[in-house]
Amino acid sequence: MLEFIQLLKQRYQTVLTTLDSKNPLYFDYQQRVEQLLYGEAFIRKGHLIESLPQFPLQIAVIGPTQAGKSSVVNQLLNSDQAGVSPLAGYTVHPHGFCHVVTPSDCSGLQTYFGRFQCLPEAALSRHRYDCYSLNTAASRSNLLPDCVIWDTPDFDSIDAADYREGVIRTIALADIIVLVVSKEKYADQSVWEVMQTI
Repeated sequence: MLEFIQLLKQRYQTVLTTLDSKNPLYFDYQQRVEQLLYGEAFIRKGHLIESLPQFPLQIAVIGPTQAGKSSVVNQLLNSDQAGVSPLAGYTVHPHGFCHVVTPSDCSGLQTYFGRFQCLPEAALSRHRYDCYSLNTAASRSNLLPDCVIWDTPDFDSIDAADYREGVIRTIALADIIVLVVSKEKYADQSVWEVMQTI
């Protein structure tokens, strides 16, 4: 099934390269690619749990741009490890923080993320989106169980098309999803589209 989904996704991506972005079908095909990517990632998560039954709990904090995702992650971690900025689109890679668990407890992540590469946070580049970081939480927080908590990029900015795959893969990995929306963004169509995909 995984191979079939990957093949179908590749075919949609090939068609996308031939369409003008103003073509009404472009958005529909792009949505199909994202749905197939989510399905592929969900199957990979099933394989991961099957091969590593003690895999740590995964929590993903998601939301539109400038909603305060990184601030929520910092609040939950009781630290300031997640980078925050008043600039939109500051976070462009998924950042995992191991809370009471160790990165070695997450050894199956590289297989799950596939072509994405785990890099130290300092090595992440704003010009390369096929990567993620995994760090150890600085201290224990009473607000979290033993888990990996993920700070994710936005899914609605103009640049999000470049790094949205990392968001989708992190959402499919998550056992718990925390959706953060600001009062300005709660009615945004992109929020409802992501919820529909999930």
